[in-house]
Amino acid sequence: MAVTLHYFDLRGRAEHIRLILHIAEVEYTDKRLSFEEWKGGLKETFLFKQIPVYEEGDFLLSQSNTIARYLANKHGLLGSDAQQNARIDEAYELFVDIQTDVLRTLFGGGFEEKLKALLETKLPNNLSFIPALLERNGNTGFLVGDELTLADIQALHVLEGFVEPLKHKNDGNSVLPEAVQTYLDGLKNHEKIKTFKRSAIAVPPFPGVSALNTPEEFN
Repeated sequence: MAVTLHYFDLRGRAEHIRLILHIAEVEYTDKRLSFEEWKGGLKETFLFKQIPVYEEGDFLLSQSNTIARYLANKHGLLGSDAQQNARIDEAYELFVDIQTDVLRTLFGGGFEEKLKALLETKLPNNLSFIPALLERNGNTGFLVGDELTLADIQALHVLEGFVEPLKHKNDGNSVLPEAVQTYLDGLKNHEKIKTFKRSAIAVPPFPGVSALNTPEEFN
């Protein structure tokens, strides 16, 4: 059955989906659309008028988090039982909150005020929960269980793509607590993730990300 992922040529809201497909060794077409194609009428062909869209034969699925959960369930990345599944979803939602806070800061008015609140209050509060989750799981290096799950994939996606770059708005200083940085570094060194990074990393010319990253970090 033919599988296609429709998204722009950037990380944005689809890089964790690409990573899941890579880990699951799914052969698929990574269809990266230009903004011209999208605005030129392609947008109107999709149900929610947005991407990413996952296509599996005649089955089309929208909403990035829904796609990620569907694929994680299909390919064994949601834990070994219902309780682990719930813990994974719990951690996943924490990173949805973090990503949402960053994106709300970047877009719209009042950037400086929102950035101050993000760096001084919202982000430290949410990041403080990550060491607690790791400790609850016995400090295995994973958020749930003793192997990579959707929770860790989402953590990598959000921390690397949306939080680490905030150092450029923090006088060059990392915004990640030491324990969170150690966890993130461990994920980056996971063999499946390293293989993915070598083979399929996207260049992210995404307004939110480019506002935080330096050009050389796109390579």
